[in-house]
Amino acid sequence: MSGIKRELERVEDMRRHAEIIAIEAGAIEECEHHDGELLLVDSGDARSKAFAIGTNAFKAGKVDGTREEFMDAIDEAIKNAGVDGCQLCERSLRD
Repeated sequence: MSGIKRELERVEDMRRHAEIIAIEAGAIEECEHHDGELLLVDSGDARSKAFAIGTNAFKAGKVDGTREEFMDAIDEAIKNAGVDGCQLCERSLRD
């Protein structure tokens, strides 16, 4: 396996791990109808909780990367979640 492919897999694993932590913290949730579609949950302390869980996962050696990379991945997971609901559900309702 090439070094580039390994790096892409590492980054993808980190991204998915960050999403799981953000879901666990209650910062985002997965659409009940569309796997992989993430929705932002309006919860005041969930974002901080996600970073705390992520920090603990990093300290426990569960993350392949730097702490900064992982915190950025958690931040991106939350920022990229749909604010106005699942776009696939919205599209289905329009059609």
